[in-house]
Amino acid sequence: MKKIFIVIVVFLVSLKAVDIIFVKFIGLGSPLIYRHSKIYGYDLKPNQKILRRGKSVTINDFGMRSLKNWSDQYEKKLLFFGDSVTFGGSLVNDEDTFVEQICKKIKNIKTICGNYSVNGYGIEAISKRIKYKNFFDEDLIIITVIGNDFLRGFANLGNQPFTTKKYPVIFPALIELLFLSTDNIRNKIKYNFNNISENKQTLERYQNDQLNYFLETLEELNKEYFVFYSPEYSEFKGNNEYENIKTILSENIKNFFDLTSEIKKHEEKVYYDGVHLNKLGHKLYSDIIFKKIKDSL
Repeated sequence: MKKIFIVIVVFLVSLKAVDIIFVKFIGLGSPLIYRHSKIYGYDLKPNQKILRRGKSVTINDFGMRSLKNWSDQYEKKLLFFGDSVTFGGSLVNDEDTFVEQICKKIKNIKTICGNYSVNGYGIEAISKRIKYKNFFDEDLIIITVIGNDFLRGFANLGNQPFTTKKYPVIFPALIELLFLSTDNIRNKIKYNFNNISENKQTLERYQNDQLNYFLETLEELNKEYFVFYSPEYSEFKGNNEYENIKTILSENIKNFFDLTSEIKKHEEKVYYDGVHLNKLGHKLYSDIIFKKIKDSL
């Protein structure tokens, strides 16, 4: 009986040691906390600071990724919208996102750059985020989109690997790892995401509707805004799936800039995974975008 007890204790201590390692060096067990939203599916809970995969992620008092609080006094407030490309995820530290780097370039003006983008957002959620935010004191709006935003559809918490609660304190990292693993296995067994019900013509109509909704949202703004198109790596290798989207955006938005040609010579160096940017990619985007918006500051 004593031996069994010792084995159990050693096993639990070993599990806790592994859990501590996962928490400290990977950041498992302390994920970002999301909230359910009836308007855009979900958003981020305000006032968070975590270390994830060795990268710092700070969410301010308005649910933005920012090292500063939006409610403080500033001479200029820049508000950024987009998906995980703009948010930066746990691929880069707070200060390495192109949003924060743009703010560092603005000299002699007390400025905040609020990163109001959210992982997993499509263009419908981005549009609603712009339209239904509950504050209006920003001076300039900057939106970064990718082609897939216009086909992604509307997502809610139920179909995203996010959490709205903190994990139990006993084995938080192992519990999160279990959830991530079971979700991945369940999705592979239960779903075939390549089996799409819509035909090409229906998808094109949907895409155009999403484009129109985005453009209508922008028309309602009484603030100056810029829209930047971030290409996927595949677009440098012959993928022209999103050419129609870029054409419509360029024809209807005065301050629209396609970043494809601007980063072409750096195409193999700026991506983490073919869509999201690495540290160099964020640095390059900050240089390009700042040059485009600086006269509006």
